[in-house]
Amino acid sequence: MKLVLAFNSTPVKNLKHLATMVEECNEAFLKFDLDFDQVVVLETKTAKAATQDILTTHCIPSAASEELKS
Repeated sequence: MKLVLAFNSTPVKNLKHLATMVEECNEAFLKFDLDFDQVVVLETKTAKAATQDILTTHCIPSAASEELKS
């Protein structure tokens, strides 16, 4: 299991905090700093555009739980 330590250089407090930062991100890239010095970088526009296709393909009803949406 990998832990997300920071998102776009902001330390992550909890899962809801991370979800809010990702949803509100207006930067060109989504940068996730993980433990063990690993980094994942996604183009924001491409990642957000792909979300619905991924949910549909894998029969996932929602991108986030109600607790993360509120």
